Amino acid sequence: MDAQQPGRPPVPPATVFDITLPVWRIGEALLHARSLAANLFEGPATIRFVVNYEGLAGRCLVSITNRRHVWEGRVARQDAITLSTHIDAQTIDPNLPEIVHPLLSPLYTLFDFFELPMQLVVDELANMRGG
Repeated sequence: MDAQQPGRPPVPPATVFDITLPVWRIGEALLHARSLAANLFEGPATIRFVVNYEGLAGRCLVSITNRRHVWEGRVARQDAITLSTHIDAQTIDPNLPEIVHPLLSPLYTLFDFFELPMQLVVDELANMRGG
């Protein structure tokens, strides 16, 4: 994602963490995993999904596109986090926000106890699916 916005100063590398990007990427990865499971297995399939974020310490939580309001000064003090879940592949499509929200909430908590709003997850996943 190009963090350089017209008319704004450049964003130095490794200083910010976009509030919406993880929701989109995890949503896309889960939908891909569901599709892959449907093509590889007949019947029910369980997916173990693990994601690791590193290099977080010192980054500020921001909205690079300015579509979301984020209180300034929310900084991660921990450098890395690993998140994981087990999901029935068939439940991913109809329950994507309900899967993404609890999976990502601990990540956002690293930014001075920021609570990831469920509505943000619902809205961003709808935008992602809408193309």
